[in-house]
Amino acid sequence: MTIGSTVRVLVAAASSCLAVPAVAQTSGGKPAEKQERSAEKDKDKKDKKPQAPAPPKSYTDDDLKKYEEERAANPASSSDDQPLAEDHPALEDGEGGEGRAFWVERLKAERDRIAAAETAMADLEEKIAALRNDRDPTRVMEPFRLQAIEADIAKATGELEAAKKELAQARAALEAVRQDARKRGVPNGWLREP
Repeated sequence: MTIGSTVRVLVAAASSCLAVPAVAQTSGGKPAEKQERSAEKDKDKKDKKPQAPAPPKSYTDDDLKKYEEERAANPASSSDDQPLAEDHPALEDGEGGEGRAFWVERLKAERDRIAAAETAMADLEEKIAALRNDRDPTRVMEPFRLQAIEADIAKATGELEAAKKELAQARAALEAVRQDARKRGVPNGWLREP
């Protein structure tokens, strides 16, 4: 090692020793003032720990007795005497005669539409499978038998796609009826399948 290289190593070591305290004072290039502010923010965050939620209310037999006494004292304010939604005459008649029978019929029509589309799809799928198996003995000697079968399969496949679209539309219509009923406040019991 020569004297020149030794001097360079010593100068590099000295300059790095001088740079370390300067970096330590600024902590990542931040001035000391910003460091103090961030330390205060961290301290505030630690002080503002989330409070534990209040314990849930537990009811005892004494609470139930008090409730019964209050209910006996004020029977007019009891909500138990009010009619249920199914017994409510305003909902039964509805606006424009939209009672339970109206909603049941409307939903039944959409469900029947879905069932018809599913039946049509099943029939078309069977027809396509039968055409692909080609077990028809009457067309054995026909010269363009395979081309005719492919044309029939293509036609049935197009009908099947149309039936799938119809099924999707019917399901969307049923969901639209349910959404409309919910918006109008129709009880869920009226919307269930029988």
